[in-house]
Amino acid sequence: MTSSESFKKIITELKNIKYQNKLIIIIGLYGIFQIISQLFYQFWQVSFLDKEFSKTYFGLLYVLFQIVAIFSNALFSRHNFSNLLIPLTITLSGALLISIFTPDKILFLIFIIIFLVPFNVYNNQLIVNIQKESDSNIVASVISLAGTVSSIISMIVLWIIGILNNYFEFWFVEVVLIAIFIILSLFLLILYSHQKKLD
Repeated sequence: MTSSESFKKIITELKNIKYQNKLIIIIGLYGIFQIISQLFYQFWQVSFLDKEFSKTYFGLLYVLFQIVAIFSNALFSRHNFSNLLIPLTITLSGALLISIFTPDKILFLIFIIIFLVPFNVYNNQLIVNIQKESDSNIVASVISLAGTVSSIISMIVLWIIGILNNYFEFWFVEVVLIAIFIILSLFLLILYSHQKKLD
């Protein structure tokens, strides 16, 4: 099969998604999640420097993030979080917001860790939900589509951060983006819950 034929096959398969409302919503949630993902992964060093952490600790902090990710994955493997997406959204957003306004370095680090646990679990659950809502014959195509959507939104988020940071302090930019993430995510999650009831 040529590249052209493969592309046409993927497009044909993805056309079926337009009839799967829950899947569309989950892909939307995964895209919106990139707001928080980019905010943390691209700018965590800025946040730690603002809290007067030395750059010499960044290596240790990265190791700490990996340990938290391992713990989060272990937690995810032992529990079902499919019905806890709204609490996870509120918890991760709340912890990140509190960390922004926490003056104490230790408390800041604690809230970042608290943020990372639901952050990782939420990400895993969205991926699992995308797989569950997809027909088995187009799972790979759907995951590819979700990745494309998330990449586009990631670029838009970084562009918005760059513009806003020219006019406002970074903490304010963070708060605005977190607020956008909460509002859009909760809207789609409520829509998703309603759609599940209809089905």
